Amino acid sequence: MKVQISIKFKLLLLTSGLVTLALLANHYLSVEEFKRDKIAYVFFSSLANAQNTATHIRGDLNFGLERIRSYLRLYNPEGPNFLPRAYENLNEDQFLVDLQVYQLDPDSGRYQLRSRLSRESGEEMGLSDELIQETLQQEVSLGVDPSRRDRWRLSVTVPVQGGGEPLLASATFQEGQFLDHFFSPKMQNTYLINEFGEVLISPARTPHELDEGLLARSLKELLPDLGSASQVKEINDLLISFSQVGAGNLSAVSLVPRAAALEGLQFITLKSTVLVIVLIAIAIIFSVLGSNQLTANIFRLYDAMKMVTAGNLDSRAQVKSQDEIGVLAQGFNHMTAELQRLLAETAEKARMASELATARTVQSTLFPHPELVTEEVEVQGFYEPASECGGDWWHYYISKERLYLWIGDATGHGVPAALITSAARSASSVLESLPDLSTAEAMRLLNKAVCETSKGQVMMTFFLGCLDLKTGELRYTSASHDPPFLLPQKEGKLSKKDVLPLMDSEGKRLGESLDSEYEEKAVQLNPGDRLFLYTDGVTELVGPEQSQWGERQLIKTLLHSINSQHSLKQGLEEMKTALSEFKQDTPLADDVTYYFVQLKKVINEH
Repeated sequence: MKVQISIKFKLLLLTSGLVTLALLANHYLSVEEFKRDKIAYVFFSSLANAQNTATHIRGDLNFGLERIRSYLRLYNPEGPNFLPRAYENLNEDQFLVDLQVYQLDPDSGRYQLRSRLSRESGEEMGLSDELIQETLQQEVSLGVDPSRRDRWRLSVTVPVQGGGEPLLASATFQEGQFLDHFFSPKMQNTYLINEFGEVLISPARTPHELDEGLLARSLKELLPDLGSASQVKEINDLLISFSQVGAGNLSAVSLVPRAAALEGLQFITLKSTVLVIVLIAIAIIFSVLGSNQLTANIFRLYDAMKMVTAGNLDSRAQVKSQDEIGVLAQGFNHMTAELQRLLAETAEKARMASELATARTVQSTLFPHPELVTEEVEVQGFYEPASECGGDWWHYYISKERLYLWIGDATGHGVPAALITSAARSASSVLESLPDLSTAEAMRLLNKAVCETSKGQVMMTFFLGCLDLKTGELRYTSASHDPPFLLPQKEGKLSKKDVLPLMDSEGKRLGESLDSEYEEKAVQLNPGDRLFLYTDGVTELVGPEQSQWGERQLIKTLLHSINSQHSLKQGLEEMKTALSEFKQDTPLADDVTYYFVQLKKVINEH
């Protein structure tokens, strides 16, 4: 075959080109990843600053409002002055500096200063008409004097007994916690705005200089989002976080220009670029040196063929083009690659099948015996995974006259979900040794275990209950799990309205947030009452027509079983039959897990 391109040139182009592309791709991805991480960090710190500022403002507002109300109790709207007791209180007040009361003048239709209570002498500085209108519209107005970092002003409207136009009170205080957010240097620019996007308080010294027009436009564009309690958003290259104060439609805003947030990126980019250039140069040098040894490939091809003949299929002729050596190596490479691929696939399939079988065997040890029968309580359970390893897990445990009930559903199914169920089972083993924990405290510990195991990649809904066998009281906590159904024992037929879903305890999924909080609720069970716990694989079971079984069919099956006076075990078999008839030959899309619990009698009835 005629030689088209020199082997030496091809080898040089191949080796140096691949290394160059890999380094450039890695350089680009690293820079972009740094950008994302830095922006996420800025958003996180800005939101924390906005929320902290809003909290301090809300606290100082409540403090100021309470102070104003206490003094207005000593004010007579019919008279021009405060009662003497108000002046006595002012002398002992460390925070109030000045309090002015305005009333509507019927003749002029404007609010006029009616009385003043102040610890400072001097000319009275009344409120401007603009500030009066702002207070009347929003009921609360907050401001500071930039020249006095230790003072702030609060203006509010005060209803008058018997109706009529409200009073307007304006108080000046000193020592407000929120002042530091505006007068001390921060990483972010912090502002207080009203519902119209108008800036009420600006930082005395801004860490980042901003064009006033850009700031005003950005705050206006933020208005549609102010209905949320808190949020982060990028507007006009500004990374903005805000949090509602909770009074007067005020919001604390914290922002950082995108350019300032990524300021350190230029230096990092320069250093990494120099490193990439050096590595590319080294790769080219080695490629040139390697190409000089090209003629040795003929002997390598011969040696590789002998090694393949001896049974070593890893041998390759590293020539993939149509040149002098390529003609000889084409058939050799194809043959050895196919043989090795087939052998590798066979070995990998055998290994994966063995590992999955082992994993399923190990996971089966996580589940309890599906049947528990004592004098006080009976448990009947069922579990069917959708794949070799499932993401559902259920468990029960009796300790000190208490029956603990566990059921959870990890995101998806397969090996990742099975690992999370293993983490939950391990954590529950520890919790079983701590019987005095409430279900809410136990759920917080479970959440920590799942968070640290999955790192936010896999989450898990969960329900944890504790049934006191002496009293019949069930205390429980839910982490966004499908609510179990309580089927009470009663005379006559049980109807749908008698079925009680335990849905008044709702918390975040396990693994969603490390600081999630959970709430414990309680319900009373009487002898004969049944509890049905399940995962969403039951209600979302798909049939041949791709329709879901649904909660309605589930409740219908439960009612039929209990109204037919079936035993708990018969009820379990009836549920299995109903699910199987609906599913038919349709493969499972999700794990199916459920179990029944029946309180037969309480211990104190012996």
